[in-house]
Amino acid sequence: MPNFANPMGFGVLGRNAVGGVPTFKNFNKLVGAGTAIRARDLVARDTDGSISRTITPGTTLYSGVAINGGAASTATEHQVTTDPFALFSAQANASLLLADMGLNANAVLGSTQTRYSDDQIAASSAAVTATLDFHLIDQLPDVNGTFGTSVKLIVQFNKPRLAHNVAGV
Repeated sequence: MPNFANPMGFGVLGRNAVGGVPTFKNFNKLVGAGTAIRARDLVARDTDGSISRTITPGTTLYSGVAINGGAASTATEHQVTTDPFALFSAQANASLLLADMGLNANAVLGSTQTRYSDDQIAASSAAVTATLDFHLIDQLPDVNGTFGTSVKLIVQFNKPRLAHNVAGV
C-alpha cells in the first residue's frame, strides 16, 4: 500500500477562490540556476525575470507553483500557476488541528535531490500573522486524511508577487 504521508508539494486545484479557472504563465529557468525545479515546487522570480528556487519562507514574494520540472544547471521553460486567487493542496510537515484552519503559515522547502517536490506547510509557523506565506483554508477531502500529523490541506497564497496589494510590482 502506498505511503500517503509522503510530501507532495503544492498541487493546483481546479478552481480558484473566486470560482474561476487559475491562470498560468510560462517562465524560463536559466542555465546558471544551480538547483532543479520540480513539478509542484514553489518558485520566485529573479531580477532578470527568470524563475528559481531562491526563496526565503516568510520573506520572498512567490511567483507561483511550477507545473513541470527541469534539471539543475539546465535552461528550461516552466508553466507556473500565477493566479493570486489560486487554491492549492499541500501537506503539513507536522500536526495541525481543525482549530488551526483560518490561520496563516509559512512554507518549508524540501530537498531538490528528488524527482518530486516535497515542499510543505510549516505547521510550527501557524499563527494569525498576515505576513506569513499561506492562508490555511481547510482539510483536503481525502479518504485517508485526518487532522494531525501530515494532514493534507487546501491553502492559498497570502502574498503572491502578482497580488494587487504587493509593492514594487
